[in-house]
Amino acid sequence: MRYILTLFFATLLTLCLFSLVNVRLDPFGVWHSYAGAEHVSPALRFRPGTDADPRFAKPLQVLRLKPKTIIVGSSRVRDGMDPSILDGLVPPPIMNYGTAGLRATEGARFIRHAIDVADVSCVIWGLDFFGFNDREIDEMGSDGFGILGASMRPKDLARLLIAWPTVLLSSEVINGTGTTLPNGFNIAPATPPDQITASIMRNAVGFAKAPFLYGKFSSCEKHMEEFEAILAYASAKGVKVCLYTSPLHALVMEAIFQAGAGDMFFAWKAKVAELALKYGVPLHDCMEYNQITVSRVEAAKYFFDGAHFTPLVSRMILSGFFPVSSEKPAGFAPALTPDTISASREKLEMARRAYIRANPDLIGDLATKLGR
Repeated sequence: MRYILTLFFATLLTLCLFSLVNVRLDPFGVWHSYAGAEHVSPALRFRPGTDADPRFAKPLQVLRLKPKTIIVGSSRVRDGMDPSILDGLVPPPIMNYGTAGLRATEGARFIRHAIDVADVSCVIWGLDFFGFNDREIDEMGSDGFGILGASMRPKDLARLLIAWPTVLLSSEVINGTGTTLPNGFNIAPATPPDQITASIMRNAVGFAKAPFLYGKFSSCEKHMEEFEAILAYASAKGVKVCLYTSPLHALVMEAIFQAGAGDMFFAWKAKVAELALKYGVPLHDCMEYNQITVSRVEAAKYFFDGAHFTPLVSRMILSGFFPVSSEKPAGFAPALTPDTISASREKLEMARRAYIRANPDLIGDLATKLGR
């Protein structure tokens, strides 16, 4: 009997110790406010659990920490949109809700959850063309979306407090491992200028080949239904929504056309513009051929790899919605409406032809790698 009691209390003590350590170090960024977390030792400032499993961590952060402004999107938002840029310009706290490979359906459900449980009043949403590909609806699955409730589930609490993998993540916090800050922003490493062209090419090839990105893009109807539904819901709740199409390097843009998804791409833009106007939401188009996206010499200044833009570009994007200081080129990220969609297409097609003429080596290399 004494052995059983000893074992019981030893186990209980161990679990309590795990809980105390995991709450204090908070690897998933759930227990401490953004402001409080920013004042801990620099060695404890990263949240590796957020990076390891954002679809688990970020809904719980919304539930616990109640941000008032969220910046939603894929890993392009995660790595490019620094919430501190908007300090004093939008209701705080501000959370980066960037999630790798985010689908429009996921984004819509994340936003609805944030409005319901945190009374979010401002949503900034970076839209990706691939995120509307109906070949893939979401990555969370039915169990994952259970996290989007109004209270934390026991299984989620157990994972946060006593799970051994969480203890290992807490040890990473102590070691300063990770790149994700408490506000959800990921500090991505810069790409050396001599490596940026190869990095951009890898992304262009990957995006053109992958069926769930551009390779087999034939429909976006299912995602568009969820997209419209959340715009209607946010409008009914009085939530301010700002939309933009996420910028890509021109060579990665070329992957859309090399994959044969050009017509679908323009139809997607037109539908997004139609719905933005319908619900009174500003929309800025960053998926263009312009000084930022066609650059070769300064590509590493604007992109990490051709698909992920740097915080310098995020300032340019955000300045279209808020009084953010930015040195953006004239004409960057114009407003997109149904009235301008035809002119926008003509402009893009003309600029694309100019880019192809100016970069025959890159276009030829991309076509070769794609077996064209």
